[in-house]
Order: sequence, then C-alpha cells, then structure tokens
Amino acid sequence: MLLDEAPSTLIHECIGNFNIAPDRAVLTRIGGSLSELSSHRDSQNANAEIDLKRSTRNLHSLQQKQNIILSAHDPVKHAESIAKYDDERFRLAKEANTLESEGSRLEGEIGGLRKQLESTDKNGEGAWVGRENELGDVLRLKLYRSLGVDASADGSGRVTKALVRNSQNSDVAVVQIDTKSSNAEHVDRIWDAI
Repeated sequence: MLLDEAPSTLIHECIGNFNIAPDRAVLTRIGGSLSELSSHRDSQNANAEIDLKRSTRNLHSLQQKQNIILSAHDPVKHAESIAKYDDERFRLAKEANTLESEGSRLEGEIGGLRKQLESTDKNGEGAWVGRENELGDVLRLKLYRSLGVDASADGSGRVTKALVRNSQNSDVAVVQIDTKSSNAEHVDRIWDAI
C-alpha cells in the first residue's frame, strides 16, 4: 500500500487528533499518587513490624517472668505458710484475750487494794494513833511492795526513782521521781507502769 504522506507524519497527525495530552497528565498524576501511597504503605508496614518486634520481645520477657514466678511458687509451701499464719493469728488472739482478762482481774485487784488503802487511811490502827502519816506511809509502802514496786533512794535518803517489776513479763520499769512533780503525778505514773 502506498501512502501520500510519510507514515511518521500520519502517526503524529493521528495522535494530535486524539488529544491524549490531558490523559497523559492524568496518568502521570495517578502514577505519582500510586508511588506516594506505596511509600506511605511501606513506612506504615515498617512501623508495624517494629511495633510487632517490640511487642514480641515484651511478650517473651513477660512469659519468662511468669515461668520464673510459677516455678518459684510452691502450692504446698503456700498452704503451709497460710496455715502457719492462721495458727499465729489465733494464738495472738488467744493471748490478747488472756491478757485482757488478766488486765481486768488486775484492775479489780488494784481497785480492791485502793479501797483497802483508803479505809486503812481513814480508820487508822490502834498502835499508830497520833502517827497517821507514818502509818499511811508504811501501808503505802507495803501495798506498793506487794504490787512489785520498790523505792530507790540516793545518798541523801531522798527517793529518786521507783522500780516497778512485772512478774508476768519478767519486766522492770523505772519511774523517775523528781521534785518538780507532785506526789499525785508520781503515783499516777507508778500506777500506769503497773
């Protein structure tokens, strides 16, 4: 077939008549958008892989800790320790109850002794008539000694401290007696120590 014009000219005229320049521009824009989306997706995938690796490391670390804890946990020892603590708690509760009842008993005994001391102070005793203060002091000393209280004097004969012995605890409390405080305060501190 013979053509009047050169084939290249015909092809250029044909292409020009189709007006494909806008289509090429659109295809170029689409290609740019696709490459941008592809790079964005690749970066998201890389971030997701980093997060996945970090989460996997954390999971392995936590599993190792769990395995260590589970291997260290002995249910028999745990049950034994709970039983031991329960026994100790009940023993302490029993001792507290015993001490409370003992404290009530001692309070009653102290009250009775106080009443006895007051009645003795009020009544006096035959040989002690006229020496009431001395009788009161002797009776107080007797009462205090029966409760485990001993007076300790310094070189001048002045009482400076009282030793309060607790026979149940084998405990000794020292109550300082100074001239600044009144006798009532000294007595209160001694009673508190008892």
